[in-house]
Amino acid sequence: MKRILSLAMAFLCVFALVGCGKEEAKVPNVPVKDIVSAIEGEVNLDGLMDLDLSNKEMDELTKGMIEGYGINPEDVEEGIIRCAMINLDARELVILKAKEESKLPELQAALEKRVENQLAAFENYVPQNHEMVKNHVLKTNGNYIILAISEDVEKIDEIFENTLK
Repeated sequence: MKRILSLAMAFLCVFALVGCGKEEAKVPNVPVKDIVSAIEGEVNLDGLMDLDLSNKEMDELTKGMIEGYGINPEDVEEGIIRCAMINLDARELVILKAKEESKLPELQAALEKRVENQLAAFENYVPQNHEMVKNHVLKTNGNYIILAISEDVEKIDEIFENTLK
């Protein structure tokens, strides 16, 4: 009887300790449209056009604009680009959800190149826009990546992070 009781106690201890292991980090799974909607609820994005990378029936203009970002739509599960229709406005919001985590470095490199191009474009053209581009946010969270160029980048960053919690 002592043997069975000892064996039962040993199993109980083992199972109790298994429950104390590290929690696996949760990978966020939020629709990109929900993130953009949350941002639009608190930050003015009026005057920016909407490019939806999830739309499989893009017109040639949309395809050309996405190519201008250097983004391969095949690497993106969901994505929205909010950008100016005219070159006088530097504001941009790009939120992408990569199909695979391995695609994030390529997407980040494409967006870094976009920032470099925008910095060069506004350097001697519109000084306040150049500053706005310099103060951009470009970061990843899980399979998501954001590029925000705005007067409100801190607010956009905070909303992005809070939406993915």
